Amino acid sequence: MRARSLELNLVSTGAVGAADIDGRNRSLRELDLLPTGGRGPHAPQITPEHSGYMLLGLASAVASDAGAAAKRYAEFLDPNGGKLIE
Repeated sequence: MRARSLELNLVSTGAVGAADIDGRNRSLRELDLLPTGGRGPHAPQITPEHSGYMLLGLASAVASDAGAAAKRYAEFLDPNGGKLIE
């Protein structure tokens, strides 16, 4: 999946606007939490971790703080360091 596909899915929920998502993702890219590269069909694929950063970025009050919010809550993406709880 590409970031743009996830952006469009989030916008289609009506919970967030396209401009807001774009600003938040810009903040995430500045902190290397989302990949940069080509556009359209040449855009880089995102991982589940990148998707998590995008969702965590929604926790910020303003778009410019999305990267900081994602970093602050990033441990929730994999709190066990990849180890399963037994």
